Amino acid sequence: MSEIVDGKKLFSLSDLAASIQKAFGIYYNHKYWIKAEISKLNLFPHSGHCYPELSETSGGNIAAAFTGFIHRDTYRIINEKFQNTIGEPLHDGMKIVALCSIQFSYTRGVRLTINDIDINSILGEQARMRQETVEHLKSEGLFARNKSLALSRIVRKLAVISVESGKGYADFMSIINASNGFCVSTRLFPALMMGPEAAVQIKSALEKIKEQSADFDAVCIVRGGGGENTLQCFNDIELCRAIALFPLPVFTGIGHATNRTVAEEVANTSFVSPSELANFFIDRHSAEVARLRTLTNKIALLLQRAIQSKSTQLDAPVKNLRYKYSVAFRRKIDFIDNYLNSIRLKINGIFYRRHYSIHTIASRIAITAGGLCQESRRRVEHIEAQLHGVSARRIPLVAGNPVKMRIAAEPSEEVCIMRGSQVISSISELQVGDVIRFLTSKGTVTAEITATDIKKQ
Repeated sequence: MSEIVDGKKLFSLSDLAASIQKAFGIYYNHKYWIKAEISKLNLFPHSGHCYPELSETSGGNIAAAFTGFIHRDTYRIINEKFQNTIGEPLHDGMKIVALCSIQFSYTRGVRLTINDIDINSILGEQARMRQETVEHLKSEGLFARNKSLALSRIVRKLAVISVESGKGYADFMSIINASNGFCVSTRLFPALMMGPEAAVQIKSALEKIKEQSADFDAVCIVRGGGGENTLQCFNDIELCRAIALFPLPVFTGIGHATNRTVAEEVANTSFVSPSELANFFIDRHSAEVARLRTLTNKIALLLQRAIQSKSTQLDAPVKNLRYKYSVAFRRKIDFIDNYLNSIRLKINGIFYRRHYSIHTIASRIAITAGGLCQESRRRVEHIEAQLHGVSARRIPLVAGNPVKMRIAAEPSEEVCIMRGSQVISSISELQVGDVIRFLTSKGTVTAEITATDIKKQ
């Protein structure tokens, strides 16, 4: 009830609340479909109730905000429906169309009680977001950017983004590892493949790989099968932009065969399953090896033909050169033989002339020596004949004077006695064994003393 105080009509707070509650009962007594965003879910696990913060933005500013309420039984039904239909639970940031009843509480004020959420509106919102993502990337010129990157002919290192315990990753690795001769190394960068955190984790994995991009040839994003509604993370605009701008070719195998996600459209190449993606690399490697073998065989054949052709072309010139060099060699040999013969003849001629000259000189020396010997012999014989016919005369020896004697046949001839270069002045100087010479004007007589008989005075 109101009261008058100082001329003012005053109402208590409870009176106001009762009036508002009455008005709500009159004007807002129905359930309304309301479009809003769950800013924060505020799930209380102990009670099971949710108190979501609902808001609407316009131009980046909050245009309206209310507190909501979802009873635990209602939340369980709605959440199971979301999990089974789109593969995601209710979460922060989700835009919904909810069937709400408007209630007013004396203590909490206006509160929107959510009784149901339209799944089709969620799917429609996802389709709208997908289309907006495609249009944004095309307007930025990024939609086909990753497709322009060329994959190396021989793939050696792959960066793989997946859940380590996922079936898709297991299928992918089993095919890669089972292929004989496909020497490729892989490195896993773990990330969730569904749910509200998947896009953020996949983008974070791409950033880590980008820091080591020189170590890899390509990136593979793989996950096992699942409903199409579990793939909404692959329509996230930030994730798709990261894939489009990535410096290495990005390949996807995310396990579905219906409508493609934006991530698959902006990736270099997409496949319907991890197994098909793994087989792509195996087949590419096998084809490249076969191509290289074919090229090797062709090159070997061309080289063989070229060698044969060149051999044929060079055969005649080689034979001609061999003949020319053979003739020239024979000529050189003949020239050398003739030159050697000429030198040999010259040397023989020189030796013959020298021999003849030496022989002539030797003959002359022999003749001259023979004549000298004969002359000496005649003189010796003459002297011997004179000596045999001479009767020696005794002559006194005077000390200090050379020993002299006169030959009987020629009394006037004086003889000088010498021993070597010494002139004998006294016979006492002579001893047995001395060789003495008798010098005369007519010649020289040599004698050896065999005995002496010198009288002492």
